[in-house]
Amino acid sequence: MAKRKSKDPNKGGNVSPPEKSRSKKTSWFVNILLLAISLVIGLAILELGARWMLPKGPPPDRAENLFRVERTENEKMVFRLIPDTQFVTFGVPYRTNEFGFRDGPVEKKGEKTFRILCIGDSVTFGTGVKNEETFPNQMESMLGELAAEGWSVDVINAGISAFNTSNCLGLLQAHLEQFAPDIVVYTFVENDLDDSLSPGIDGYLVYYDPANPPDAAHIDREFPSTWYHSRIGQNENSSAFVQLLQNLFPEVPEDSLPLLMGDHPQPNQRWAEFERSLESMKELCQANAAHFSVYSFGARNMSEPNIEKVREQCEKLEIPHVSTLPLFEKGTYMDKYSLGFDPHCNPLGHEVMATRLLDHLTAEGWLREETFPKTPESADYDETISDEVVERLSAPALESPHRIDLANGKGIRGLLGGFDPAARMARSCFFRLGPPGDRFEVELKGLVTAPGQQQTVTATIEGVTSEEAFDVTTDWKTYSFAIPKEFQDEVVEVELKILGPVWIPSPEQRRQRMYPYTAGVRWIERK
Repeated sequence: MAKRKSKDPNKGGNVSPPEKSRSKKTSWFVNILLLAISLVIGLAILELGARWMLPKGPPPDRAENLFRVERTENEKMVFRLIPDTQFVTFGVPYRTNEFGFRDGPVEKKGEKTFRILCIGDSVTFGTGVKNEETFPNQMESMLGELAAEGWSVDVINAGISAFNTSNCLGLLQAHLEQFAPDIVVYTFVENDLDDSLSPGIDGYLVYYDPANPPDAAHIDREFPSTWYHSRIGQNENSSAFVQLLQNLFPEVPEDSLPLLMGDHPQPNQRWAEFERSLESMKELCQANAAHFSVYSFGARNMSEPNIEKVREQCEKLEIPHVSTLPLFEKGTYMDKYSLGFDPHCNPLGHEVMATRLLDHLTAEGWLREETFPKTPESADYDETISDEVVERLSAPALESPHRIDLANGKGIRGLLGGFDPAARMARSCFFRLGPPGDRFEVELKGLVTAPGQQQTVTATIEGVTSEEAFDVTTDWKTYSFAIPKEFQDEVVEVELKILGPVWIPSPEQRRQRMYPYTAGVRWIERK
């Protein structure tokens, strides 16, 4: 019997949709739903994994880090912690003494008191640990156990967070004669060549070097990476997975120190000032019958180039030098010797620093036998610095981009300072460009106007001031500068400067990391 044909739906009649069509639609819907659920679950797993892999921030009870400063009469020292005041370092409370040091009162030195003065920055100060856990105080305990009967040991911890080399020299000028130490130890950290900070009107540090004009570019070691991460929006509220990707493919390697490397005006000027400061420290100590030594802080496979530079300068000035290279290794330092959530030393890190310094003072013969009849046997510390390691670690820092695109964060490692995260330059800015090329171009526009005052842009290339100068407009425009012939196949360091009106932030705005600015910049490129 012939099958009855289905009626054409367009011609009327009741016909149900085919079962296969329904099944297909249901199947597609289920597949899309499952795919969406899988994507959500996968992203959640990636986010949780990224949160586990990212460096951990301080726990809630260790998050607070608060101190305030005041201006000092000494122009080089610039600031000190407010004396006789309670503060907190990563959740650890401490109190300053009458000199603003994180230490007990400084008594008048007795005839049978052996005194060491430790100066430096936050490493000496002991960020994140208790007073008795800092390496100066741990060394005081060690020496106290070795001292002869009737003798007392006093190690003054005069370390102040954010101090640079010039600040430390000012501290010696202000206090050395009064304290009359037998030994002075300056602990060098690689950012000690940065610009000094200043006390703001509210007692907080601001990003401004009082030795420079208020509209000058500020330079600090973390400037390029800080700028880069600010531009790409990396913050506490952003995705951990996005942050992890940014960390895996950084525009600015965390351990590159472009400011301190290479034969360029900025590093040459800063290392020369560093040498003058060391020489002045030595002369002050000699005039006050005190031994003087430099203690360089750093880890192997990371800090060799800078520590080698310090060692060379100390040899030239005949200043004893010692380092933490035999103690710390880049691959294990954070897990074993640091706070974990911050690179400053934990108590164990301070302990090995104290032991190493004690060994150094013993080897120099500065621990007099009448005071310390028994001293520990010298350990076997390897201070050798390999030329190959120095060359390998210096190479990335010496690389410079051909183009710096401030609009999208490319080539930021070429910046040394003088820009804010909105890509606005101060009165001057510093950057490096790689070869080859006989000119460089910059696209900028003026942001500050004043009646009767014209902004003008000029450049100094490797210390040679260009004869070219251009009037700056308030519209985006490209300006081109010739590179001297002798530098056309070399990395060049450039100071770009704008003359004319400038916006200068208030001290409160400085504390919020706002810089002076004159113009906006889109890109800089070597041609």
